[in-house]
Amino acid sequence: MTFTVDHLHRIVGFTMSDEQIAAVTADLERPLLVVAGAGSGKTTVMAARVLWAVGTEQVEPADVVGLTFTRKAAAELSTRVRSLLDNLYEDYPPRGGGIGEPGSPVISTYHAFAHQFVAEHGLRIGVEPGARLLSETEALQLAYRVVLNTQYPLRDIGVAPATLAQIVVNLDQQLSEHVASPEELREHDRRLVDRVAGLEKSVALDRAAADAAQQRIQVSELVEEFRREKQAEDVIDFADVMRFGHELASREDVQSLVYDQVRMDLLDEYQDTSVVQAELLA
Repeated sequence: MTFTVDHLHRIVGFTMSDEQIAAVTADLERPLLVVAGAGSGKTTVMAARVLWAVGTEQVEPADVVGLTFTRKAAAELSTRVRSLLDNLYEDYPPRGGGIGEPGSPVISTYHAFAHQFVAEHGLRIGVEPGARLLSETEALQLAYRVVLNTQYPLRDIGVAPATLAQIVVNLDQQLSEHVASPEELREHDRRLVDRVAGLEKSVALDRAAADAAQQRIQVSELVEEFRREKQAEDVIDFADVMRFGHELASREDVQSLVYDQVRMDLLDEYQDTSVVQAELLA
């Protein structure tokens, strides 16, 4: 029997609007952007889109990836999708027998998905699959040790070691999110310092910018020490997950594996992704 919109409505439990149906049944071969406000049924539409794609046999459940930002939202989407697919299988049993045999969609947060992606493929770039993911507190503690033990000659930083450790962690994450290396940052800041030094007449804002650039140059050296320390201790943090994930995603061998595994993506709150997240997902 052909799966129809009427069947969809019966499983969902209500008649969806024309706009919702258009989003649910849109061509899977083309990217689709859905813009909708809070309380407009976005989660329902995403779950129904999975139901439609599976019901019309365009994908298997295991071919689907759904990502969102919070664990609460991921749990809600997962529950909705699982409930709809269970109801689908009551009327349309999967080929070959038992319920759930085709597998389940991968539904998680963006962070968790990137972490799993690095765990699965990290050996290709020298990242051990068992590398432990640091909590925010643990990352800060490690950065604090780096600050206390560095041999780099810090000058005119003007903050306590604990504050500097937080600055190191923040800069590490910002560099990763903007797909930039510490050396690229240093080159940028050296040019800024040279431009200010070459001005015939500078104002306070110019000098403040140059001072901030000088401090960032020093902090970027600590970021590199921090990264080496994480590698030595076989641990990673969120900044590493995004950085390594982006590096892996640029490899053709990894791309081909993912293309074979994933046929449908649902990206919730996509407008809030960072540069590195957007590039990794693309």
